[in-house]
Amino acid sequence: MRNKLLVSLFILSFSFLSLVDQAVAQDSPAKRSEGLVIYRDRILEPPFKFTGIGEDTLRLNGIPYFPVRRYREEYRKWKEKRRKEEVELMKKMFPDSVVKERLARAQRRKNSKPNLEIIRKQHKLNVYASNRADSADTFEEEVSTYARIMEESPLVDSTSILKDQRVVIYWKDITEPEYATLVRDEKPPLTERQRLDRKIRYQTNHINDFWKTYNAGGTVVFGDIGGYLYSKRTEETLKAIDKLSRGDTLTVQEKQNSIFSGGAGKRILYLFNARFNREGKGGGENE
Repeated sequence: MRNKLLVSLFILSFSFLSLVDQAVAQDSPAKRSEGLVIYRDRILEPPFKFTGIGEDTLRLNGIPYFPVRRYREEYRKWKEKRRKEEVELMKKMFPDSVVKERLARAQRRKNSKPNLEIIRKQHKLNVYASNRADSADTFEEEVSTYARIMEESPLVDSTSILKDQRVVIYWKDITEPEYATLVRDEKPPLTERQRLDRKIRYQTNHINDFWKTYNAGGTVVFGDIGGYLYSKRTEETLKAIDKLSRGDTLTVQEKQNSIFSGGAGKRILYLFNARFNREGKGGGENE
């Protein structure tokens, strides 16, 4: 009877240890189903490890992950290239006279000096409307009062209130709207512990988003794209990158089926083409 009991305990212990081993294996980055991780124009290789939790910078394998980093000079070049592309698109869509007028108007706006007298009047109106609205009972009433006072001024054409309670101000003779954000009643300043907890919470959310996408076989892109990109189209993305490395041009469908679509996708495509061009591989026709 004692021997049977020992055998039963051994089997139960072995089964329990097997379950523990399986749980550890599932949570180990080296054992997880592989997705794809891209930093700017490079595919990163596993295993992946986050460090710096609670510090100013969260890092993935030593690379800054959060907050977002931007390479200013390269971004400036990309913006300049995008402007050229927009001009070429206008030429295809509009007659030459319309294109010339739009370009001249944009240049006038760029070269025009601000009217200091109008700026002073606008500032004075802003202060007046804010002070008048400050006596409202609720924040929503304060926003509504501010918008109404602003709109009643001969300086303003119209106003509107967005869902996030920002007020859009359309000044007369100014095409671009101005967005005004009123400050809610100030909360007590956060303690050092509260600031640290908030930082760790933000960092943990980013880590969870990363592993959720990667473990499902998806693609995570970060670094110099203005945020983060998560995609399920890993296989299509790998095929597109391979095609770019051979100097081939992606079709519209190939861009849409991979990470190279949308605003962030165009930025990533630019980075990959710039890299392959430097290495003498790419053709640069996809940018």
